[in-house]
Amino acid sequence: MFAFLFVDDERRRSQFADADGVALLYLIAAGLVALAIAVETYFQNERWPLIATLAMAVASVVAVILAATVSLAAPGYAVDLDGGGALSSLPAAPAIHG
Repeated sequence: MFAFLFVDDERRRSQFADADGVALLYLIAAGLVALAIAVETYFQNERWPLIATLAMAVASVVAVILAATVSLAAPGYAVDLDGGGALSSLPAAPAIHG
């Protein structure tokens, strides 16, 4: 449910306007997994941990594939060659003097 709300909120912003069906896809997938686990636990079947584990494994594989194949538009991100960390494009926070 949180993934649906997050993706739907981001889709409404102009930056991710082309992510129309993703939020609904997340909601349906999470609902089906939750329903399968609920049915298994209702009938006191001991397979529900396997269903939860498989769902997490499949979601992790999909996440790795999506992260590996994403194309970031310029400026994207930059890596600090001295420290190895990602450079932020956000302005620095003001210093607090006290």
